[in-house]
Amino acid sequence: MSVPFPHRSARSKVSDRHKIGATRLMRQVAPMDSKSVDRPLLATASWLADTDSIERTPPTHRSAKGEELPGSFARLSRASFMEDSMDLSSRVGAVLRSDGLRKWAIRIGVTLLVFEVFYVVGANFVLRTDLLTNLINKKPEKTNISWDSAVTYLPGFATVKGFTLRSQTPRDQVYVHVAEADARISLIKLAFKTIHIRGVDAKGVDFRYRERLDSPRRNEEEEGPLEPPGNIEFYPEIPGFSNPPDPKPEDLYPRKKKKRPWTIKITGADVEGPVKVALNEFRLEGDGSVGGGVTVKPRKTITIHRGRLGLDAITVSVGPEVVTDNLSITSDLQFGTFPAKGAKLSDVIGQISGTLFVAGRLGDKGAVSQEITPGITTFGAGTIAANLRFKKGILRAGSKYSLQSDAFHVMIMGLDASGSASVSGDTVKDGGDHLTSLKVAFGDFEFVAPDDDHPAITGTGLEMTARWKGFSVAGIVPASHVEVVLPSAQIHDVSAFNGLIPGDSTLSLQSGTGEVEARLEINDRIAAGTLDLVAEEIVLKTRETPLNGDLEVHANLAEGDLPAKKFDLSGTTIRLDDIVDEGLSERKQEKLEDWFCDVELEQGTVTFGKPMEAEGKVRLKMFDTRPVVAMLKELGTAPKGLSVMPNIKDVGGTMDVGVGEGRTALDDVVLTGEKFEVLGWLHILDKKATGRLFINYGILAAGIALDQGKGKVHLSKPRKWFKEQQGPPPENADPAAVANQ
Repeated sequence: MSVPFPHRSARSKVSDRHKIGATRLMRQVAPMDSKSVDRPLLATASWLADTDSIERTPPTHRSAKGEELPGSFARLSRASFMEDSMDLSSRVGAVLRSDGLRKWAIRIGVTLLVFEVFYVVGANFVLRTDLLTNLINKKPEKTNISWDSAVTYLPGFATVKGFTLRSQTPRDQVYVHVAEADARISLIKLAFKTIHIRGVDAKGVDFRYRERLDSPRRNEEEEGPLEPPGNIEFYPEIPGFSNPPDPKPEDLYPRKKKKRPWTIKITGADVEGPVKVALNEFRLEGDGSVGGGVTVKPRKTITIHRGRLGLDAITVSVGPEVVTDNLSITSDLQFGTFPAKGAKLSDVIGQISGTLFVAGRLGDKGAVSQEITPGITTFGAGTIAANLRFKKGILRAGSKYSLQSDAFHVMIMGLDASGSASVSGDTVKDGGDHLTSLKVAFGDFEFVAPDDDHPAITGTGLEMTARWKGFSVAGIVPASHVEVVLPSAQIHDVSAFNGLIPGDSTLSLQSGTGEVEARLEINDRIAAGTLDLVAEEIVLKTRETPLNGDLEVHANLAEGDLPAKKFDLSGTTIRLDDIVDEGLSERKQEKLEDWFCDVELEQGTVTFGKPMEAEGKVRLKMFDTRPVVAMLKELGTAPKGLSVMPNIKDVGGTMDVGVGEGRTALDDVVLTGEKFEVLGWLHILDKKATGRLFINYGILAAGIALDQGKGKVHLSKPRKWFKEQQGPPPENADPAAVANQ
């Protein structure tokens, strides 16, 4: 009979606990994939389940020879067993903890599913009813948003069809219609008053903008409302808004205390399909794609992010005229940031970086205009091809462009040359500079008379070249070098040069033909050049007297200041030859020899304007004294003895000349001939003469005083009287004060 171990009951309890733990472990391990189960763990569980090997048969440890080992080895074996049991407990605990996480994951998933169901039902209910639009459109006369249909399945994601926005400010009105769009909105940024719409995929965009006809003045110097433009019939229609609006939104919704406005940010936009843009009378329609983004901070700044454009078959019109109906544009540009108010076009395009390709034909309304340098401007239309690269508004190396035009124009100091021309240019890198060049080569060209628009000068081969160090598309940097070469051209009417005659209309070219040749070179806005003109059978009118003869001009242009339009003409010569007074009868003309005059501008300047202004020291030589006598008679101050004085030949001298609007000044006049002398000064202001003259011929002499058109002859000691008189009055002096001297 065997005696039980004294501690059998305690061991039985331990065995029971091991059985329970092993059984639980087997149940959890059994359903698992055998590949995912830890094999040592599975073996341990199986071993624990066999409790008989533990409880009923104590372990016997033997040596290699089969001898039973002492109890110390048995104790060591039990210690190893206890360590295995503790490792098993940690593994069992991990399994139990993973079971808790799984339960929480299931709970969270169910919660999200319930939320999604409620969101889909609730959000789409709001989108399909008027709840959201009524909340947004609290001021419909100011801003109104609507859509035909919309659907959303996830927070921040929506698909909208027939989206329409119209809005107006005291200055303008805007309308936007999108046929279909998918977009997502940042819900977190709404808490920071930012509407951030990302990843917009849209189809069919119609954008319209027009100024309000009752728009206030844009600066304090202007008074009253803006005058209605003459082309308002071509302004785009904006459904729901009249122009001017009635009632006015600013009257319905008085402006409240300024609050931090909402920021609107759109990024990653991509628009496919037809695109329509209307800006007042300007229209653009094309098919292709538009992408990019914009950030608008009301009353602060507008930032246009990277914009991509690819449109074909573009039609552009301005009012009733079609600019082009077959234009292609491809661009990838970054515009930068500019003010939300008062920004000019140059502020916007002066910041662009990226690439632009344009190809097609431009009509007259689409003429490309460019100020080459102050005083020289070009514009024209035709077939254009341009591949441009920009950085901060500056053309970069690799840019190329060309224009073939049947009606290209070059405006040079008020003269308009036009005709068929080939325009080309490129940009290359020279060291650290990006040099842009331009060449305009005319075929047949003509200068048009400003008064009657008929060709005054015609020729072939007019050419202009220009070069920039860093060409700005904003047009704010003049060319560093410009050269204009006018080959010998036929003058059909010399009246085209009247704009180059200084002073008022007392002297003008009426008609005549001839030839002209010129060259103008400008370096850093300092001009130099020459002009040679030879004309025959011209009609020159001085006041009411027509003169017929020949004209020859050789002008030297130096140190020209283009911004001030002031030029040095020193060394210029003018010759009038074979001049006949057409106001005389044929009998009198036969008695007189043809008159001539040589004029040399020893030192002087001319300022371009309307009218031209000139001043300088003149040396002249005349055939005889007929012009002097004619001028004194016209002023009504000729002495009686002067009428019997013969024509004195070979008269020459010098004088300081100043000519401007309504004024002519002749100072330090010295004219001499055989037994003939004229000294003095003469100022003519608003056709009234003031001056002091001394005239001497042989034993005859006289002093002449002119005061605002009233003359007086001094015959008693005229030379002494003349010396006692003051010189020319200071500028802007009262001529009446001179009479009291």
